[in-house]
Amino acid sequence: MVDDEEKPTCDQLRSGQKHAIRSRVIAVKRMTKRERRRLALAVPEASEPYWRPLTRGDCEGVPRPCPFVACRHNLFLDIQSSTGGIKLNFPDREPDEMVDSCALDIAEEGGVTLERCGAAMSVTRERVRQIEERALAKVDAASPELAELVSGWAHPKGFSDAGG
Repeated sequence: MVDDEEKPTCDQLRSGQKHAIRSRVIAVKRMTKRERRRLALAVPEASEPYWRPLTRGDCEGVPRPCPFVACRHNLFLDIQSSTGGIKLNFPDREPDEMVDSCALDIAEEGGVTLERCGAAMSVTRERVRQIEERALAKVDAASPELAELVSGWAHPKGFSDAGG
């Protein structure tokens, strides 16, 4: 007999939860002085230069998972520019435990399913579809010529991605 109930993922089992593990935002404005000092010690000073990749070509020799969590393409965390908050996309994992750590690695694979994209970004399949729809609308509003070019890459409006 097949159980119709949805089984928890291995990440959910590891954390002991039966529901999806949600991302968490650390609000810098609400941090205590002590927490800010600890964070300042963990982050290298701007006056101390350290190497990190600036282009996709620089990433070729870097081992995976990518150790540069400050890179804008890294999936481990996001910095919210308006508030300065730090969003931990995968609060139950360390950066070196991630299977997919770079959005550019996933993009190089070519077209991926909404489920795969959602798992990489720690959002639902439906949220990925909504983001894709908004992005295509912005491209269409900005440049009809570019929208015509992009329409061959993305799903046409009304297309149902039932298979993934």
